[in-house]
Amino acid sequence: MGFAGGDPTALRGAATRLDGLGTDLAADSLACKGPGSDIAGAAPGEIGVLAENAVLAAGGAVAAAAVLVSAMGTGSATAGEQLDLATGGQVAV
Repeated sequence: MGFAGGDPTALRGAATRLDGLGTDLAADSLACKGPGSDIAGAAPGEIGVLAENAVLAAGGAVAAAAVLVSAMGTGSATAGEQLDLATGGQVAV
């Protein structure tokens, strides 16, 4: 895990930050529903439906990003645990 320099503590810190980012992204994806519905109500006919679908698709993309970021957090935590086991808790220099 080059981005952490082989440091289990840094990997756990990265995991915590990635989990927080994943949670924020998940909340942001849910926030797309309200504006999407507002747009659909404000725009006439098919245009409103298309605009709502576009906003909801963007929300879906953000939700997918949240899943990926959370998986990266889990991977970082696991890598930190494995590095601890492999090195006996010693930080690589």
